[in-house]
Amino acid sequence: MPIKRVKGHGLFATYEMRLAGLHQSKHLKLRPSSYYESLKDESRRTNWANNYNLPAPVTTPLRLPIISTLVSVTLEGTPSHKYIDLMDPAVIIRGISSALRKMQNMNVHDFPFSIPRWATEEGIERNLQNLTSKKHRALHPDFSQLDLRNLRDIVDAGPGAQRPTLSHGDFCMPNVLLDSLGQVSGIVDLGGLHIGNDKLDPAIMSWTLQANMGDRWADHFLEAQNTNAQDQGIVYSRLAYDLGLNRDNPWGWIESDKLLARRERLSND
Repeated sequence: MPIKRVKGHGLFATYEMRLAGLHQSKHLKLRPSSYYESLKDESRRTNWANNYNLPAPVTTPLRLPIISTLVSVTLEGTPSHKYIDLMDPAVIIRGISSALRKMQNMNVHDFPFSIPRWATEEGIERNLQNLTSKKHRALHPDFSQLDLRNLRDIVDAGPGAQRPTLSHGDFCMPNVLLDSLGQVSGIVDLGGLHIGNDKLDPAIMSWTLQANMGDRWADHFLEAQNTNAQDQGIVYSRLAYDLGLNRDNPWGWIESDKLLARRERLSND
C-alpha cells in the first residue's frame, strides 16, 4: 500500500494512499483530534460543491483516538504550480481563470454555509485589533512595512464595489488542479468555501501567482478579471486574508532562492 506525503508535516500533513486493487487513490488530510469539527465542516462544503458539479472530491471525515482525518477521493490532475516549468504560463493562467469562472458563475442562492469568521467585517476588525508587533512583522511584504494607521485606513475604506459570489477562501495555485493540456480538473481544500466578496479569490490567487511566477503573470491574471493590484477591493481582500492567517511566518516561503530565480526568468521570457 504505497503512501507518500504530498503536503505539510506531522499532524498537519496530507498523504496520498493507493490501496491494492483500487485504480483510484485516496488523500488523507491529518489534523489533531480537536480539529474534527473543522474537518467535518470542510467535508460538508466540499461535498456540496461536488453535488453542484464543481470538480471537487468526495470527502469523509473520521475521528481517531489521537488524530482526525479527512479522507478524499484523489482527483485526476496536478496542482497548477507544478506545471510552471513544464507549460506555457499563459496556458496555466487560462486554466486557473477557468476554475475561477466555474465558481463565480454558479447560482448559489441556496448555499447553506456561513462565511468564515476571518472574512466577515467583524472578523477583519478583530484581527486588526489583535495585531501584535510580532504578527505585524509576519505580514506579507506588501503590508509588513506599513504602520497600523495605514492598515487601519485600508480596513476602514472597505472592499469598494463588489458582488456576492461563491468564493473559495484560499484560492491559491496548489488548490487548482490542471490536466496536461491546462484544463481545470479539480478544485480542492474547500474548507473556506462561502458566499463573499468577488475580489477575494482573484486577490489571493494573484498573490500566489506573483510569488511563483512574478509580477508579469500576476498582473496578466488580474487583467483577465478586469482588475489590477491597486484596486481597492484587491488590496482590502489581501489584507483581510493576511490578517486571518493563523500560522507563524506564513510568507517566508516566497523568498526562496528557487522562486527568486524562477520569477526573474519568467519576467524575461
